[in-house]
Amino acid sequence: MAFTAAYWALAALKPRVIAMIGCDMVYPQTGPTHFYGQGTADPLRKDITLRSLEAKSARLLALAAQSNCAMVNLSDAPQSRLIYPRAIYTSLNSVRPISFQRSLVEHALRAEARAGYMVPNGRYWKVADQFDTQVIDQIDQLWLDVAEHTTNYTALSEAI
Repeated sequence: MAFTAAYWALAALKPRVIAMIGCDMVYPQTGPTHFYGQGTADPLRKDITLRSLEAKSARLLALAAQSNCAMVNLSDAPQSRLIYPRAIYTSLNSVRPISFQRSLVEHALRAEARAGYMVPNGRYWKVADQFDTQVIDQIDQLWLDVAEHTTNYTALSEAI
């Protein structure tokens, strides 16, 4: 849901910055798991499309950068599945998108297109048996490769 909302905001609002907070997608066995205290992981956690949350965040980070939008994480949690650079609210005016190697982004997008895993009505869980997890994992690795070869790799290296 967080990724869907961010993609919508990116396309519809064309922001300069998208800052996530309270969305680290880490669910410890004990203690607080959500901004409101205790809770359970997203019911789609076993979702075939969410095999690597790090890769999914790398994809959004790169595509946002192509739209001149910086993705950042405002959370102060020690762990996060999001690979966005950390930022503080008062620094949002100065954050800039990370630079990516365009050829690697295009390679990952071509791999997605070849897989053809687009479901027009959005209800991909009803046709999940038509998806090959190895193909999804290969595409996820391409997005992680995109993130690893950024000019700002130091900001991302601990998250990957």
